[in-house]
Amino acid sequence: MLIGIHAYPSDYWRFTPEGFRVLLERFDDVDVAAWGDPEAPFFVFGVGSRGRKLDLRLAELPSLSAMQREYERAEGQVKIGPFRYPLRKLGAVLRDELPRAVRERAIARVAGRRRL
Repeated sequence: MLIGIHAYPSDYWRFTPEGFRVLLERFDDVDVAAWGDPEAPFFVFGVGSRGRKLDLRLAELPSLSAMQREYERAEGQVKIGPFRYPLRKLGAVLRDELPRAVRERAIARVAGRRRL
């Protein structure tokens, strides 16, 4: 969900959990799960069956539940919204971006004082 548009303008295949439920509404039994932040998941999965009850819950699959636990734990990472950044990567981004952001803020403050 948080990845840029692919093959613009023909990117029609990313769905919210509710969107997946709508896609699968003609099935008798449906299960939908997401990986990542509940408000902004990175991936959404869905499965449906006709004529019988599903014998699984996606969120309980070992690989998906392990990925979700690791995401929530964010060991050694800084949590910023739905993203998890390793300290080294966050440090590199701050090193590169902080001077620009400070410079732009200073310019905006000086410009705001001139208008007064």
